[in-house]
Amino acid sequence: MMAQGITMGDEFHQRNIASSALLMRTLAPHIARLEHDKQQIAEVMDFLSVTDQFFLNLAMAYCKAAMDAGAQIRSGSIVTAMTRNGDMFGIRVSGLGDRWFTAPVNTPQGLFFTGFSQDQANPDMGDSAITETFGIGGAAMIAAPGVTRFVGAGEWKRRNLFLKRWLKFISNATCSYKSPAGIFRGPVWDWISAAWSRPELRR
Repeated sequence: MMAQGITMGDEFHQRNIASSALLMRTLAPHIARLEHDKQQIAEVMDFLSVTDQFFLNLAMAYCKAAMDAGAQIRSGSIVTAMTRNGDMFGIRVSGLGDRWFTAPVNTPQGLFFTGFSQDQANPDMGDSAITETFGIGGAAMIAAPGVTRFVGAGEWKRRNLFLKRWLKFISNATCSYKSPAGIFRGPVWDWISAAWSRPELRR
């Protein structure tokens, strides 16, 4: 489903519209056949039909399971978790067990609804960064032109530049989720923690 969703404009963090629709299409016949209160069934279907980000819940669980498996590799430098709580940003590394490495979190830059500005923005927080750890989200942003301006990435050239920069930090690229916008190259897979300390790669 994710392999199909990325070809339909999803990057699975900020945009899950296609994948949520695919999931609803899969679940709808089974929900409709339930011997249950019809009003409750209708409410479930109504909720799924208007919740564009519903698939994010499944994507996060999938990414967490995959990265927890990677955490069992005790002799590597792969980043297996990233998260932020509005105060600190933390990562865990496969070869270093449950130890967290933390730093002050940033405040995202992006577009705002009318009447709001960057001055009112809060520091980043939430568990959805596990999608970024897996290598979707920002690293797959080239597949989702519908959200790039929203997150401040702008035009095609800048999105492509971001992708090229990210490729310096990874150990592999998944062949399962290929985007036509990325010339059918998969998004990144496996962040290398050692690369984060190399200033020349951050430029």
